[in-house]
Amino acid sequence: MPRIDLASLAGMVQQYISRKYAAALIDRTKVAELKAYIAQYLYDTGFTVDGYTEKTLAERLYSEMAEYSVLTHYLDDPDVEEINVNGWDDIAITHLDGRIEKTKEHFFSPQHAEDVVKKLLQHSGMIIDNASPLAQGHLPNNTRITAVKKPVVDEERAIAVSIRKLYPQRVDRDNLIRTNALTEEMLGFLETCIRYGVSFVVAGRTSSGKTTLLNALLAGIPDNKRIYTIESGARELSLVKRNGAGEVINNVVHTISRPSDNEAYNITQAQLLMAALRFDPDIICVGEMRDREADSAIEAIRALVNNGHEAWLCTGRSRAFVSWYLEQIPFTGMISACGSTIEKDGKRLFNKEMTPEIAKLSVEVLRKYGLIPVMEGADFMYYDKEEYTDEVNWYASLITESLGDKWRPIRGNEDCMRINKISAKMTAGCDAEAALSILSEYYDIIRHEGSSSFVGNTIELVPKGFNKAVGIAAVIRLFDIPWEDTIVFGDSNNDLAMFEYAATKVAMGNASPKIKELADYVTSDMFHYGIRNGLEYLKLI
Repeated sequence: MPRIDLASLAGMVQQYISRKYAAALIDRTKVAELKAYIAQYLYDTGFTVDGYTEKTLAERLYSEMAEYSVLTHYLDDPDVEEINVNGWDDIAITHLDGRIEKTKEHFFSPQHAEDVVKKLLQHSGMIIDNASPLAQGHLPNNTRITAVKKPVVDEERAIAVSIRKLYPQRVDRDNLIRTNALTEEMLGFLETCIRYGVSFVVAGRTSSGKTTLLNALLAGIPDNKRIYTIESGARELSLVKRNGAGEVINNVVHTISRPSDNEAYNITQAQLLMAALRFDPDIICVGEMRDREADSAIEAIRALVNNGHEAWLCTGRSRAFVSWYLEQIPFTGMISACGSTIEKDGKRLFNKEMTPEIAKLSVEVLRKYGLIPVMEGADFMYYDKEEYTDEVNWYASLITESLGDKWRPIRGNEDCMRINKISAKMTAGCDAEAALSILSEYYDIIRHEGSSSFVGNTIELVPKGFNKAVGIAAVIRLFDIPWEDTIVFGDSNNDLAMFEYAATKVAMGNASPKIKELADYVTSDMFHYGIRNGLEYLKLI
């Protein structure tokens, strides 16, 4: 039987399957069928690879084509806690029992390692490339990933990745004492702090037991006390208790922040903290904080203004949807709703509104064809909360809390809505094209399908002829600002117009490919000091 190396065989099988059974590659219901095609190919050609049986070889080849190569097994293994790729030929696995072992298998080449990691990241809406060589976020199933590629790491190593599965933990106080994690006196002191409402911080190095300690402390809180937890990106705390019948017996709300490349769908730990105050909690537990980047942006903008420059917020959000924390930043002025509203020094200079008749027609058309509308105005946001669920990526309860008295239901206000724009969420089976063919008479369309995180499958409808570039052009005319001095930062597709207009364009590291193509410079992403680094690059601060 002819023997062949695995990399060469994988390439041959890929070509064969792509040529004859391409549809099966993208159809998750055809897994067994696809594996049968691969097994048949191996039988027909007689190819074998050292170290593999016929069955294991077919499984590995399937993984190369439809999954994540050598990483697949470890991603699916419940006994694996962490996967560390130190280079294309160096992979270390950390098990739940603390054992660390090097894998015998590795990627075929530096390029193969990079391609597999890119595929893994893309399925979660993240991009890693030469312009943005660092990606950080969360995969499905409560898994955290950080990846860096050349030129940040050595070229011969290609890429480095840390993948950590975050298992919600539950450890009781007796276990902490028995394992000498802390003494009875230490634990008693911390429990007393909680009992009497004393705030404290748990700090320590990575994997030092911070989350384990918090789980143990919070698990001892009486069941009638309300606990509200705030974590970043994935849940590590596990505090919900059930009795033998499966009924919840304590009072816990777990919340998780969610970053997005569209600020309208970004849920920060700060927002969740504000929401917590409306839940009447007895205890608030905030997990690991990663908001230094946001503070750096505020300080960078403050320095920019202090250096004599103007700093305008140009946002796709309507004015009513501009969060309180954005209003604390010392912006010179604000362009909101994709150019439809302009303010300076708290004074509204311009506000383009659709007529109530067109707003009502828009709701009727969107709902008729299966889309869910958010009607965005300068003073109010209109939507019906019951239409939004996790399935359509909308955190209506949290956003409603943030809006306060700026929220209005559509129902009951159909004839009097004052709006600047619409965000319409696509749902399964909707006919977006039919809806847009009608509404394009009144609106320009911005599509976000396929974008990362929560903005995916959202369509923005902006008044005809309005966009961020129109707003910027109006500002420079009003205040006699030379066009040559205009500099824009952006990441989303609703930034395309201003990137086509401005003199200097800076793309965030998390920006869409279209934005990066138009950019004069690509800074780091929004969570890694992108604003500050971009302003420093331009020598403005």
